[in-house]
Amino acid sequence: MSEQYHGPPVSAPFVHLHVHSEYSILDGACRIPALAEKAARLEMPAVTLTDHGSLAGVVELHREARKAGIKPVIGCEVYVADDRRAQTKGYAHLTLLAESNEGYANLIKLCSLGYLEGYYYKPRVDWELLQGHSKGLIALSGCLSGRVSRALVEGRGKDARADLDRLAQIFGRDSTYVELQNAGLAEQQQINPGLIALADETGLPLVATGDVHYLDSSDAYAHEALLCIQSGDTLKNPDHWRFDTNEFFFKTSEEMAQDFPGLEHALARTLEIAERCSVELELGRILLPIGVFKASTRWNMNITRGTPKNRPTTPSTRNGTWPVSLPDNHVGYLLAVSRAISQPESCAPTTRVFPLRSWDGFGIRQSASG
Repeated sequence: MSEQYHGPPVSAPFVHLHVHSEYSILDGACRIPALAEKAARLEMPAVTLTDHGSLAGVVELHREARKAGIKPVIGCEVYVADDRRAQTKGYAHLTLLAESNEGYANLIKLCSLGYLEGYYYKPRVDWELLQGHSKGLIALSGCLSGRVSRALVEGRGKDARADLDRLAQIFGRDSTYVELQNAGLAEQQQINPGLIALADETGLPLVATGDVHYLDSSDAYAHEALLCIQSGDTLKNPDHWRFDTNEFFFKTSEEMAQDFPGLEHALARTLEIAERCSVELELGRILLPIGVFKASTRWNMNITRGTPKNRPTTPSTRNGTWPVSLPDNHVGYLLAVSRAISQPESCAPTTRVFPLRSWDGFGIRQSASG
């Protein structure tokens, strides 16, 4: 079935566009069902997910948001390096939102290629990949770890302007926004006037976001514990890593307005973006290559060793294969296993085919250990 948002038009004064869930591993602490519930309770007609380098929470967000009667906005905070293939540290954050199904497809490609081609401590993309997969995407310039903000923090105003111009060239002026945040950090207070000035100079729209990492303000201490797990530290250490303020929670529209006095247009622009983003997900059925398998398939599998239970004692074909009737819900799994064994070069670089140890119930040998 095709799952599309059919709720009321987006009309609240603010929508969160920068949110991390538990799928931002050991960094985000928002459970998606609770996230959708809180957004609906605050009468926000949409909720966004922008996990670090991952789209793992997209399907859950889509289902939970629909269940809550609000619109899901799909995004990702990607890691951008100058050269994704270079084995050197250093990257910046960039917030990307899928405006359409084409944009969602490009976001999938970017995230996948970040792992397959750019992984070095983090799944990284570079300008080349962004240029090739920019259609249907909306770019927000990023948090303090974005290239534009970082350049302003370091006093490199010309570089900040150049990086912003580059984003506009890749994603288009109509799909590039200057992202403004205020979680009470001193560096944000330092650079926000510069970001506002950049928006005025370039004519690019300004949008206010909250860098959401946990749901409620009372979750800040639990989030510290999560960061300790990530860094291998303990809460007993007075110098353990923590965020500098307790303002990284899912704020109400009123709380966001207090953070951005006089910038009502930047808050309202979140509605504009949420209205633009409309992605349809086809859920509820298994998608397999067309023509490969049909219902009640009898798949001839080459069985070279062992004697699985109920296997015919003689082969039914000249090449030593036996017909095996497969339940429909196992076809996809066996197709993937067959390809990994017969065409290992076509699989991801990290795929390993382990020694076969034991038989399963279908006469297919499977690994008992790695």
